[in-house]
Amino acid sequence: MRILVLSACFPPSRGGVERCVHELTKRLASKGYKMVVSTQVRTNGAPLEEKTSNGVEVFRFHVKSYLLEMPFGFGTAFEVLRQDFDVLHAHGMTPGVTDLGVFFAKLRGKRVVLTYHNDAETFQNGVWGKIATQLYVNLSILVTAISDVVISSTESYASTSPTLSRFKQKLKIIPMGVDFKKFQKPLHNNNNSQNRKNLLFVGQIRKYKGIDTLIDAFKMVSSEYKNGINLTIVGIGPELDSLKAKANDIGVNESILFTGGVSDEILEEYYRSSDLLILPSIGRREAFGIVLLEAMSAGKPVIASDIPGVSEIVNAGGGVLVEPGKPRALADAILNLIKDERKYQSISEQSRRAASAFDWDIIADRYEKVFKKIAK
Repeated sequence: MRILVLSACFPPSRGGVERCVHELTKRLASKGYKMVVSTQVRTNGAPLEEKTSNGVEVFRFHVKSYLLEMPFGFGTAFEVLRQDFDVLHAHGMTPGVTDLGVFFAKLRGKRVVLTYHNDAETFQNGVWGKIATQLYVNLSILVTAISDVVISSTESYASTSPTLSRFKQKLKIIPMGVDFKKFQKPLHNNNNSQNRKNLLFVGQIRKYKGIDTLIDAFKMVSSEYKNGINLTIVGIGPELDSLKAKANDIGVNESILFTGGVSDEILEEYYRSSDLLILPSIGRREAFGIVLLEAMSAGKPVIASDIPGVSEIVNAGGGVLVEPGKPRALADAILNLIKDERKYQSISEQSRRAASAFDWDIIADRYEKVFKKIAK
């Protein structure tokens, strides 16, 4: 079977969607499927065409412009008209990519599996941003309606989505995953005799991630936890400079490390040397949170916003949920957990067990069943 994978983002670009597309594609290729990826260029130095070590063909097209944070590059979608394939696996929703690609596939009479990652949402441009969001919801409904199978990563996100909640009859719930074995190395020895704690955030540095709330909460925690505490923020994005300025303005910059982008090997070490992972997201663009599974695989408790999708992952591992956008609530959750060693150890053990059920090999098997059934 030849599967054309359509996604606005793919490695070497970094992010949850990129991780999902890459892990699924390489595992399906190892099972004998012919995998072709049509995507966009978001990282300097990425080849426009390549064949990966797994035999996956990748075609990248330059982004021509951005509108309300969304990259436009129509070449990615037009590849659907050029390629020979049996099934289109579209990842979305991205304007000018997911929508056009699915339309083109149906015009050619092809079967479509749509992995619906998140609803459209922007925190920019005020009223115009809200209008654009609503318009794209209507287009997303049409795209979803003509897809043959629609996949959501969690039930809670699907049931609260203005688009997915309309299509329960064609909806399948398949979570994203984690390379569980990769995080099973011995835990880093902090040599932390004074019980100084290390907090960790991993993700894109964007408004919907709620990092400003985390920094405000960290200010409270650092003043109340007398043994000392650090915060490491891993990632890149448009809010990086403003967050650094905020940390400096409120006097916590010396205890916060902004790493920028890091390699997978260094990221694994950050997980192992941390005490807690925190995901304070505030919007529906955060629909799952692969970083939660990565931290849980390393045996680290997690604290995250109580929002659809994310809440299911945290509950599976016994982590802590807090109301989004509330620094005091987040600070209290951090303090309660780092001060209660028995609770901390219990969640640590439960998190690792829960994460093992999300291994990418298991998730890829579930996707394979979908493709086998749809191709009949």
